[in-house]
Amino acid sequence: MENRLHQHASGHGASHTAERLPIQLVWFQEFSNVGDAWRRERKLHGWGAQKREALIRGWEEIKRLAKPPSQR
Repeated sequence: MENRLHQHASGHGASHTAERLPIQLVWFQEFSNVGDAWRRERKLHGWGAQKREALIRGWEEIKRLAKPPSQR
């Protein structure tokens, strides 16, 4: 994780973060291997801002947002 954070902070992680420096770590998840971590990162990139912000607040908020608006 430290290596990946350093990549992003130095502008080498992705062009998206390189254009938005400085960055701040607000959420992380540990994985036993790089492949699983990469797959999670790709999945999160596909989420909208509201869903990513909900993840920062906690999994319960994600579950709530996954329901149709009429059931929230």
